[in-house]
Amino acid sequence: VQADDASVRFSITDRPGMSALDTGRPPSGPGYAYLRSAVAELVGGQTGHAGSLLGPLGIRFVVAGDDDLPEVVLDRLNAQADLDRVPAGGLTIYRNAAALPVAFVASGEAWSPAPAAPDLGRIAPRPAVGVSRIPPPDEFSQVTVDAPGEAVALDQFDAGWRVRNDGREIEPRGAFGWAMAADVEAGSLSFDYTRQSVRTVQMAVLGLLWLVALWVTRRPVSA
Repeated sequence: VQADDASVRFSITDRPGMSALDTGRPPSGPGYAYLRSAVAELVGGQTGHAGSLLGPLGIRFVVAGDDDLPEVVLDRLNAQADLDRVPAGGLTIYRNAAALPVAFVASGEAWSPAPAAPDLGRIAPRPAVGVSRIPPPDEFSQVTVDAPGEAVALDQFDAGWRVRNDGREIEPRGAFGWAMAADVEAGSLSFDYTRQSVRTVQMAVLGLLWLVALWVTRRPVSA
């Protein structure tokens, strides 16, 4: 993100770090655009609630080497109301007090529905309250919801997803400009991907193309 003397390089990983399976994945899509906008707001000094902006990405910690960040960025990190500095030798670490689970059901008057658009001005002041963690879609098994609420999955929106809630099939809507959400009632709840067969065929064709490419480009055997 270019911001004059506050410019930074950044990446986002899961808990064990970036997987080798992510090599070659294009850094595109609405989730990446949202992340870049949130970081730009932080380093540009345009927000005091960077934790709330990073929360809808499931980000729990901001981590940097001691000498990696410009002084002006450190000052802006220290000024955030929802990022708490954690003592750590050799690293600069902030815990996000407004982090959201990667999938959850939110209910109660304290929770306002996730906005469909990536409106950072509306997202920044949102409190992360009344949230019950559920398994993420790629690990999803059926769970039981005790009260009506909003089910949110912090995964890039895809029209192939369906929410199944107590015998009903619900097409999810956009959330935070990149994720997905659905209003649910008390009862059983699961996320299902309805286009897995298409994805499987695509991967099989890709594998076949790689085999053909390796055969065509094989080195000739010397006599």
